[in-house]
Amino acid sequence: MEQTKEQLQKEIIEILYTKSLVKPIWITCSEVYWNIQNIKVTERSVREALDWLVKNEVVLYQGDKYQINKREFIEMSKRMNGNPQGFS
Repeated sequence: MEQTKEQLQKEIIEILYTKSLVKPIWITCSEVYWNIQNIKVTERSVREALDWLVKNEVVLYQGDKYQINKREFIEMSKRMNGNPQGFS
């Protein structure tokens, strides 16, 4: 089954969120790509999704690295506290 753009964007945000739980961390597109579970997803599609997330201010971009936006991190933390089973 093909992954939609929305599903890929959600998975990327979840990866960035999880990586930033201990402290804010900047990661490359390649690092995000290697954390994607769907083997049909290409690194190019990950970069395009990251670019969209940056454009929509969900993710920050600096020096070829990405980080979840603080506002989005806080919102995800609130959702996680309300849903301990995982992301909704």
